[in-house]
Amino acid sequence: MKKTLLLLGLAVAIAACNNQPGSQPSAIVNAPDPNTVIVTMERVGDLIIDTPKQAVEEMLGHKLVGLSNDSSAVYDPDTVSCRYKGVDYTLTFQKMQSYGDSNFTITLAQVESRDARLRTSAGVGIGDSLSAIQKAYGDSDLTINISPESEGRPVETTNVKGTLKVAVYTWERSNSITFYLTNYKVRAMEVHTHIEGD
Repeated sequence: MKKTLLLLGLAVAIAACNNQPGSQPSAIVNAPDPNTVIVTMERVGDLIIDTPKQAVEEMLGHKLVGLSNDSSAVYDPDTVSCRYKGVDYTLTFQKMQSYGDSNFTITLAQVESRDARLRTSAGVGIGDSLSAIQKAYGDSDLTINISPESEGRPVETTNVKGTLKVAVYTWERSNSITFYLTNYKVRAMEVHTHIEGD
């Protein structure tokens, strides 16, 4: 009995010494990869949907070149490619204007990337399967819409098996996560808000 109490006391003392303020744990279990770019319905990493273009440029550290939305006569969505923190993105901006107001704001409407570091907050990443998407989102209050994806070609001419577009969204919000699949594997992700004309 005395041995048991002595061993128990020793274990408690060792545990207390290891948990002193400022001490580091000896092992971290399931630590997230610091290079992972988290994707939610509102953002891809630091790129947040509905952010004004000027704020996106400040974050990127440079002006975005080649956008035609800066002219007051153009209302179509406008797309530009960029690199941020080592990840390639395609950004789409839209012009927002309130009814009866002559002022407008250009905001980030869509973010797309094919980078392998992307992972949704539900755990789906580039290279994952259609069933992984269904498992991650199937039991939630979200809607999953699966359709053929033809990359600009008529659906009938798509000859790659398992080329799909899988959108995950809620009816209450206008944002969604879209997964682009080839051979039933995620090759790209996109987060977007409703764009006029969609």
